Amino acid sequence: MRKIIKYILNVIFVFLLVSCGKKADQTEIEESEITIKNNKYYIVENQNIDSDGTEYGSIKQEHEEFRDQDGNSFFYYDMECFYFDETYPIILNETLQAYYNSKKESYYHDSEICVSELYRESNIPYDSLILYGITYVGEDYVCLVFNDINYMGGAHPYSAVDGITIDCSTGEIAAVDRFLDDSDEEIEEQIKALLGMDAYESEEWDYYITDRSVVFFYYDPRFWNLVETKRLR
Repeated sequence: MRKIIKYILNVIFVFLLVSCGKKADQTEIEESEITIKNNKYYIVENQNIDSDGTEYGSIKQEHEEFRDQDGNSFFYYDMECFYFDETYPIILNETLQAYYNSKKESYYHDSEICVSELYRESNIPYDSLILYGITYVGEDYVCLVFNDINYMGGAHPYSAVDGITIDCSTGEIAAVDRFLDDSDEEIEEQIKALLGMDAYESEEWDYYITDRSVVFFYYDPRFWNLVETKRLR
């Protein structure tokens, strides 16, 4: 009788081990089968940039969603990709396209983070590139300002402003010293004095140009005011 009971217990124990093993294998397969499925669409529309109604080109609005195997969206991005029309040098759009591609690459990286961490929040993480406007258009340069928004499911999104000044002849993104006679040290002292700051980190500031001014701004618009200096070239 004791042998029979022992045999029955062994059978039950083996059965439980096999069942646990199958459950572990199934969980591993389910997680490994999570794939990124993309839904993408584009909308092209004219965009009046100047207050006088001047149309410099058009915006291609790009939207892409990333979904798991169940069809649930776990991340998406939106981009306002502005392109100059045929009256402007084509090299400007080539530079802008390279800029958009770099942003899209970072958004794909964010999507990989979201799927690897299996986000299932009620607030879906996203990235968004928004065109603030065009501050200068000339035969020498053009300047656009974008807002790059990142939201990873927390209380608030993160916003970073980005100024893009392009040389019309070369397509190069121009550094600010091209428009000023002041040295980096002199610019630093001006900004520190105007804002009452003890320290100035150049990588945390960007700029845009107008026909007469160079305007410095902090990359996060929630901090500090604009600093405007005279444009010399």
